[in-house]
Amino acid sequence: MGKVAPQDIAKQIPAFSILTSAYLFRDAEHLKAFFESDAGAEMKAMAEDQLGIPILGPTYFGTRQVSLRGDKVMNTAEDIAGIKLRMPRGDAWQFLGRALGANPTAMAYSEV
Repeated sequence: MGKVAPQDIAKQIPAFSILTSAYLFRDAEHLKAFFESDAGAEMKAMAEDQLGIPILGPTYFGTRQVSLRGDKVMNTAEDIAGIKLRMPRGDAWQFLGRALGANPTAMAYSEV
């Protein structure tokens, strides 16, 4: 038994990539409710049928925090303009970083 990030499943099942979208779930209860729904059951079945991975329950990774050295304060999206921001690999994450005005740097999900 172990934890597998949705990003790792999405590498083999592209439809799973929707679950890797930033800010898709409001909180842990919202994530749990999704996986208890018919749509969540369909996603779990995909992982088990195609990869042999039974999903026992989702893990909520929390909200994104931006920690910087120095005195710069992040209060608005404009404050992030030009910042080098480490983000998980994947087109959706890199797009989000650019859309926020940052310079996203792709890193392995486990290192972000």
